[in-house]
Amino acid sequence: MNMQYQHRIALVEENKTTRLLLKDFLELSGYQVFCLPTDWLASSVWPKLAAIAPDLIVLDLQHPSMAGLLWLRRLRLSPWHHLPVIATSVALSRQTQTLLHTQNVHCYLVKPFCLESLKQSIDGQLTARAYSVCQPTR
Repeated sequence: MNMQYQHRIALVEENKTTRLLLKDFLELSGYQVFCLPTDWLASSVWPKLAAIAPDLIVLDLQHPSMAGLLWLRRLRLSPWHHLPVIATSVALSRQTQTLLHTQNVHCYLVKPFCLESLKQSIDGQLTARAYSVCQPTR
């Protein structure tokens, strides 16, 4: 079966089981999913991001190799600064939520979350992005 994908999602998730579950669910939902290396310092991360040209990133904030917030700051200084990001984490303090807003992340999910909530969040972010890109400036 040759599936036609509408959007490309970059998935960054440390836990292999969770990564595979999210990847399978999102692909069945019609997204083309690419898993980025969880080693944030790997030189392969940025070229891979450029090669896949995602429409959105799903980012797990908790990694042993680098804090997700630090990577997010690096992303916002990169050529991909405009990409919408959905942050996921086991816990999100008010301080972390505030930091996410300063990095232009307005969607975050606390684990465990319903897979349908993730799909709705992705659809909402992509719709908002398309709407803002398509609006004429006055």
